[in-house]
Amino acid sequence: MPIHNGVDRRTFLRAGLTGAAMLGAAGLLSACGGGSAPGGASQGRAVTPTYVPYANKPPADLPGNDFGLADTYLKYPSNPRKLTDGVPGDGSDVTAMVLTYDPIVPGVENNRYWQEVNQRLGVNLKMQQVPAGDYGSKLPTVLAGNDIPDFVQFQTYPPSFPDLLKAKFQDLAPFLAGDKVKDYPFLANIPGYFWDTSVMYNGGIYGIPIAAYKMVNYLFTRDDIIEGKGLSTTFGTFDEFLDLVKAVNDPRNSQWALTHVVEPTAKAPAGTFAYVLQCMGVGNVWSENNGTFTSYHVDERTKEAISVCAGLVKDGYVHPEAFSGATVDFVTNMAIGRAVMGIPGGLTSLPRFFNLSISDKMRIGGAKPVPYAAGTDARAWQRTPAFSITAIKQGEPERIRTLLEIANYLATPFGSEEYSFINFGSRGTHWNPDGAGGDPVITPLGKAELTGFGLPYIACPPRVLYTPGIADSVRKQYEIEKSMMETSVANASLGLYSETEGRKWATLERAMGDAQAEIMKGNQPLSTWDDAVRTWKAQGGDRIAQEYQEVLAASK
Repeated sequence: MPIHNGVDRRTFLRAGLTGAAMLGAAGLLSACGGGSAPGGASQGRAVTPTYVPYANKPPADLPGNDFGLADTYLKYPSNPRKLTDGVPGDGSDVTAMVLTYDPIVPGVENNRYWQEVNQRLGVNLKMQQVPAGDYGSKLPTVLAGNDIPDFVQFQTYPPSFPDLLKAKFQDLAPFLAGDKVKDYPFLANIPGYFWDTSVMYNGGIYGIPIAAYKMVNYLFTRDDIIEGKGLSTTFGTFDEFLDLVKAVNDPRNSQWALTHVVEPTAKAPAGTFAYVLQCMGVGNVWSENNGTFTSYHVDERTKEAISVCAGLVKDGYVHPEAFSGATVDFVTNMAIGRAVMGIPGGLTSLPRFFNLSISDKMRIGGAKPVPYAAGTDARAWQRTPAFSITAIKQGEPERIRTLLEIANYLATPFGSEEYSFINFGSRGTHWNPDGAGGDPVITPLGKAELTGFGLPYIACPPRVLYTPGIADSVRKQYEIEKSMMETSVANASLGLYSETEGRKWATLERAMGDAQAEIMKGNQPLSTWDDAVRTWKAQGGDRIAQEYQEVLAASK
């Protein structure tokens, strides 16, 4: 039955990006047909769900804005208010498949949190929690069968993704397009740019965006270490940044200036390389001008940025494990003081710094991109707003409405009683308030039963910036984001689909990442980058750009 909301009727979850590409799914479409234009835009675009911000949210300590700066809270709101009555479900079985970065939780018969989830939702929820590293191999098998879960999470997209969605999943436009979303007020609380950049395919709406941050990534700094050396944490030019790099570098005491320069497996530039590109004013992965798309690969400044990073490695300013560690290792190296600056995963890394720190004096600051040279227009890069999407299996209209009511419940906003339960469990069982501001402190049982459960991967509200116990660092991150947000640049390909990109991007980017790394390590001369770019263009890069152009033109 539908929920009756307290308004007119109408993470503690880790959110790092997975490197598991869902390739191998091309065979799924042998029975699905084809024929959609590249990007699935041949039928135009559905009307974006109307954005209706929830009006009664707890006042933010530091308010966000419509451009994408997130509301920021320095402590958890007291006395969370229940926003719903009744249950969204109809007593049926509901299935879901999501990924997890944590140990699989105990089954429902031994999991008090899961049991209460079923009671609150009014369904028998059957969750498949798949380790992130296995998700890409398991998904094609599940989708090829006849027993597709009601909710399926997609964090990376398989080949022929629009055709797959059309064949297997529900077009939600009849339920959510325009003002129709007002029937689900907490889904209506998700800003339009999350929908526009993630779920608009085939002239319809094929999923619910799992909202992350539009907020930008920037250079994290260990301010306590920098100031402990008598140095300033602020700099206004790239030369001043390099001066700071030299001044804080102390390899004799196992402390390097920079965590890493590049991540060869990343889908977009990362590490110090990304910071240098932003300082140079290079576009965010893809740029668009008068309908023509250009990759950062072909920008001449990218070659110079590779040269700069190679010099930093050669001169010993980069941690020696820079080319062997995963993102979590980069966070660890900063947290334990073995590196002083880096871009190790963005805002979602902030709580991990403090979980891993060996010093109670650690202070995390940050720096926005600064001009590489006089006259350079340094610009921060925005993140991809949606972390993933959740598609809903095709079904009868009443079934779809029930599943959307469940998603609406799961999207109740930060500070509500429902949000507190979904993310922290039951007070006194899964969490207790700390002695000061009432921030939730998760109990051992809470960690065991909740951490890998994955409800927010079915649906969730827009994220806020909040990490308990580190209010000063949270305030600092907000101030940095606010200083950069309105001049930051998005990836121009967001919301567009290229079939060539879907089939070849992982292979193409792995090759380019390897080429960057080999030059930075000193194993190859800088001139090999020109050969890598030519190969990239010939093997699919130019075709991807052309397909983006065609999709953009067809969507207007």
